[in-house]
Amino acid sequence: MPLYCLVGHVAEGTEHLFRTHICSECRRCFKTRSHLIEHMRIHFPDPSLQCPTCKHYFTSKSKLRVHMLRETGQKLHRCHLCEYGAVERNSLRRHLTSVHGHQEDDVPNGELFKCPTCQKTFSQSQALKSHMKSHNQTQNGQLLLCFHKGCSFQCAEKKQLQKHVLDAHQIEAVECRHHACAAFFGSLEDMEKHFRTHQAYHCSHCDFSCSNKSLFQQHKRQGHPGNQELKCSFCPFSTLNPVEFDQHVGHFHASEKTHHCSQCSFVTAHKRVLKRHMLMHT
Repeated sequence: MPLYCLVGHVAEGTEHLFRTHICSECRRCFKTRSHLIEHMRIHFPDPSLQCPTCKHYFTSKSKLRVHMLRETGQKLHRCHLCEYGAVERNSLRRHLTSVHGHQEDDVPNGELFKCPTCQKTFSQSQALKSHMKSHNQTQNGQLLLCFHKGCSFQCAEKKQLQKHVLDAHQIEAVECRHHACAAFFGSLEDMEKHFRTHQAYHCSHCDFSCSNKSLFQQHKRQGHPGNQELKCSFCPFSTLNPVEFDQHVGHFHASEKTHHCSQCSFVTAHKRVLKRHMLMHT
């Protein structure tokens, strides 16, 4: 970052003492020589750093490149969790942190996303989304194909496909509710199964899915109800949710002397009760 200084504050010939580099044209000060050289291009424009569209001059090749990408609408950095795209990588990092709650390289480990149409699996949701479009569009991306097995019908517009499916197969086509997906399905259930593939995080115990890591972690912390009612040994509290039960005991009865089962979430204030409970696991 440039440093601004008053000429009277830096005596001529002593700039090196302050590690500054002063522009001879405007007396602006910089920490490094490279910053000064870049700044000098404002006073002496480089023809090779001029935008051919708007004729504006830039002080570096990187700034010109970013500007031209914005001019042409090219977004080289794509979010692997949604359809967001950015010209600069830093913009993508900010998007991942603010929208999805994690960093760019923070992706689910070991997750496999399965295509509901052909059962093919992918390690990234973005790859699955691209694959899913192949079931509904030809390679040139212009025509929509009928999803009904054995039907070769194709058309250019969504309404035509919906009308064909209804007339020929007596099926009311359901379009994916994702804003950037053009896939159609034969039922709402199939569409919802597919829609989950647009989300990056999938709960292995229920149908919950989302693209925000923090929200997913919150869901996991809440736990899933089991079949066994868990009763607190210290108060009338009871629940089917083991996570909720542990939170209750830890919050309200942390100072109590407790005995925990090594096989499940059962906890009691009495050692003899724990011994009786352990017989259930033998």
